[in-house]
Amino acid sequence: MKPGLDAVAGVEKQMLPVLQKIQDNPPRDIFRYDFTLKQAIETQDSVAGAQEDVTKRSQGVEVRDAREKKEFGDLTAQVDGEKKPADDKKSDSSDTNKEEAARA
Repeated sequence: MKPGLDAVAGVEKQMLPVLQKIQDNPPRDIFRYDFTLKQAIETQDSVAGAQEDVTKRSQGVEVRDAREKKEFGDLTAQVDGEKKPADDKKSDSSDTNKEEAARA
């Protein structure tokens, strides 16, 4: 993954001056792609992000993923805990129905 990020960062570094030159001396039809041009220029942050240590970023993602899975598990357990009493009531009523059927 690191070679790919390095390649992207290198191309962005090369393209930034070209994009800024277009913005400084806009062509007549700049209105067609002005928004896209501005977005492309604002990607300087992604160059810095791509140059960060990939291992450090991936560890951060793994920690966040583990935390989200734990939270999801906790929520699922809470929901399951709420459903169990309702399931118990259903089984109690079905036991009552069986007793009534046995009496008849």
